Amino acid sequence: MQYAREHHFPNPTFFVDDGVSGVTYDRPGFQAMLAEIEAGRVAVAITKDLSRLGRNSALTGLYTNFTFPQNGVRFIAINDNYDTIDPNRVDNDFAGIKNWFNEFYARDTSRKIRAVQKPKGERGVWLHCIMGGFSQWHINAPLQKRLIF
Repeated sequence: MQYAREHHFPNPTFFVDDGVSGVTYDRPGFQAMLAEIEAGRVAVAITKDLSRLGRNSALTGLYTNFTFPQNGVRFIAINDNYDTIDPNRVDNDFAGIKNWFNEFYARDTSRKIRAVQKPKGERGVWLHCIMGGFSQWHINAPLQKRLIF
């Protein structure tokens, strides 16, 4: 909201996908945002960084390089200094590499979690607990996605 206000982007709308991994694009908030984009109701999409759009390098590149431009949408990733308004920016050249690292980070984290969980399960340690309708503390909490228009 602060970035939108400071840069004079009127009428921001927020799409949030708390608790849903960014390795999938079948997220309710993302799909709602995509529907708004395809309906022509979005001029600018803003995320904190490229990883908040998604953690699949090929699909993130597809959205930033094709889907958004075809629908006339400017895309900004604030912390990555990525802005499609100027395709010649040096920071934009590194977007593909950053997307790959974002995907690698998600896979590496998943691999490490499985490496810890497997021996626990083999030792008979209970891996999930049900409390108040929620299953085990969300391991993907740092991967929560936030999209801002």
